[in-house]
Amino acid sequence: PVHQFAHEDHLLRRGLHNHWGYNSIGYFAPHADYSASGTAGQQVGEFKRMVRALHDAGIEVILDVVYNHTAEAGELGPMLSLRGIDNRGYYRLEGDPRRYADYTGC
Repeated sequence: PVHQFAHEDHLLRRGLHNHWGYNSIGYFAPHADYSASGTAGQQVGEFKRMVRALHDAGIEVILDVVYNHTAEAGELGPMLSLRGIDNRGYYRLEGDPRRYADYTGC
C-alpha cells in the first residue's frame, strides 16, 4: 500500500520499522516516508506525477487497499483519524458502540 500508515510501536521499540502498510491513517494520502524530496506534503505531487508517467508508458496502476486494517486498532487503540470523524460510519460496531466487530480472526 502507498497510503499513509502508522508504524507498529512494538517494532519501533526494537529499532525496526513496519513496511507492510496495512495500519492506515489516511487512504487518500500517499505515505510521507516515500517522498523522494523528503519534504512533507511533496509526496502528493510526486505520486501524481509517477502515476501520470506510468500511464504514459502504458502501465496501469492498481492500488492495494485493505479497509479492515487501520492504525486505530479497535477500542483500545489510538484515535488518529476515522474514529474521530465518524466512528459508526467507518467501523462495524457490536451492540455496545464501544466494541468493534472483528470477523478477521486476527
